Amino acid sequence: MIKSYYNDGQVNLPLYYYRDKDKNEIDLIIEEAGTLYPVEVKATSDPQKAMLRAFDLLKKIPDRKVGSGAVVCLVKDILAMAGGNFAIPFDMI
Repeated sequence: MIKSYYNDGQVNLPLYYYRDKDKNEIDLIIEEAGTLYPVEVKATSDPQKAMLRAFDLLKKIPDRKVGSGAVVCLVKDILAMAGGNFAIPFDMI
């Protein structure tokens, strides 16, 4: 992902990691035009709604919208998940 941004000429990467004192974490947050897109990476072919729980924490950030999130995992096809989020196969990224 970082290489894709560099190849596009971007050096100030809009990529973040989130972890708070309660050990809630989001593996990757991509920011684009004031919108945050959360991404979890899991080694499972059966993504669960609980994997999206930390995404709601981003709604507390002022002046930012939260877009669709994704769980990148071992599913065969893109699957719709709760709250407008998706499970995405590893081989699609």
